[in-house]
Amino acid sequence: MGKKEKDITILCYWNGNIVEGLEGLCYDQPPNKAVKVKLGLNYELLLNKMYSITSLDRQQFRIKMTCRYPSVVGPNLKYIVIPVRDDDDVDIMFDALTKHDELSNIDLYLETEILSSDIRYASNQDEDDINEKLDFGNMLDEEEDEKIALVVMILLN
Repeated sequence: MGKKEKDITILCYWNGNIVEGLEGLCYDQPPNKAVKVKLGLNYELLLNKMYSITSLDRQQFRIKMTCRYPSVVGPNLKYIVIPVRDDDDVDIMFDALTKHDELSNIDLYLETEILSSDIRYASNQDEDDINEKLDFGNMLDEEEDEKIALVVMILLN
């Protein structure tokens, strides 16, 4: 089996925060979903996979991906975060597994951004579904969440 054919496990995290831990940066929640992808997958296919597992509409939300990446500091392995924005970043993300034999998976942190303040939802979507999509990893404080929910409710009426 060639290098590009190997299956890799990606642990996907959202609805939490990146925090400082004993081994460097980590997430304050357990993973929401584990997915298998082929080593060598490109950025666009990885992003499509993230939209698929989160059930977010690409026309309404932008997903930002951040990889937890191992960095050797002296004799210690510490983790840093690297934004994943293109094919080169995806290749670097996969390099972690080939450079560090003790690693068995990749941690990928997901955030969302609303693309437009003029969100239009289909009339058959209920308010709970809208609120659930807004809460997905926006990393906003409660006051900002309430303001956005209020704007969406106004737009729906």
